[in-house]
Amino acid sequence: MLDPKWLMVKYPAGAGGIIILHCFSTAQNVVDWHGKTDPIEFINKNFQLQSGMLPIELEKPYSLSWFTRQLPFTRGLNLSKEEVNIEAAKEKIVNEAMCNGLHIPFWYTRTVNPSWFDGLSFGISADDSSKNWLIKRRKMLFYKIENENIIDLRFHHSDPSRKKFYLNFDFKDDPISIYKDKILDELVKEDFYKDKCDQPHIGDININLSDLLDQKKHKLIFEHMEKLIDAPLDRHWCEPALKRWTKIWRDL
Repeated sequence: MLDPKWLMVKYPAGAGGIIILHCFSTAQNVVDWHGKTDPIEFINKNFQLQSGMLPIELEKPYSLSWFTRQLPFTRGLNLSKEEVNIEAAKEKIVNEAMCNGLHIPFWYTRTVNPSWFDGLSFGISADDSSKNWLIKRRKMLFYKIENENIIDLRFHHSDPSRKKFYLNFDFKDDPISIYKDKILDELVKEDFYKDKCDQPHIGDININLSDLLDQKKHKLIFEHMEKLIDAPLDRHWCEPALKRWTKIWRDL
C-alpha cells in the first residue's frame, strides 16, 4: 500500500475552500467528491442560502475525524506519519485512494500545517480587498441570534444545520458556543482575528480571496490548480460551478 497523497486546500474559514476542493475533485487523479452532477444544480442546492437555512456546503465523502482542521482544537496535529497512515486506511474510500495513488483532498483552516503533512497544498488568503467580504460571509454562515443570545453555530451541538462541524469536535475543551451580552458585529470581528483569518494561509501554490471573487481570474485559478496536481480539471464542470458560486456570494 502506498502512503496517502494528501491534497490540502488551506484557507480562512468562510473563504470558499470547499468549492475549490470540489473543483480539484473533478481531476482523474483526485478522489471524486460529488460524482456526475449538474454544476449549476449542485451549487444551488449545496452552496446557497435558501428559506433562511444555512448552506450545506457538501464536502468530502469520508471522515477525517482523527485530526481537526480548525482552531481552537489541536487533536491529531502531532501524529506521526505512520499513525496517520493507519488512521487514514480505516476509511474505505481513503484506503482505495491510497492503493490507486489518488490525491486525497481535505480542507484546513489553520495557518500552520500538521507536523505529519507532506502532501500538496493550495492556499487561499484574505487580502486587504477581501477581508471585509469575508467578515460579512462568516457572520452569515457561523452565527445566529436566538432568545437575545448569539450562537456560534460551528460549535453549538444542538443545531442540526451545523452537524458537519461538531461531529468531529466532541471534546472536553469545547469552546463557548452561546454568548450573552455581546454585540454580534464585535464578536464576529473578534473571532475573525482570533481565528487568524487576516494572516496568510500559505500553500505550494497560492491565490488571494479577491481572485476567487473575480470571474475574470477564474481561468488563471484553474491553471494554478492543474499545475499543482499535474492533471487537467473538468473545466466543463468547474467553470459554471465557480461562476455560479461567485454570483451567489460576491455582492454581500
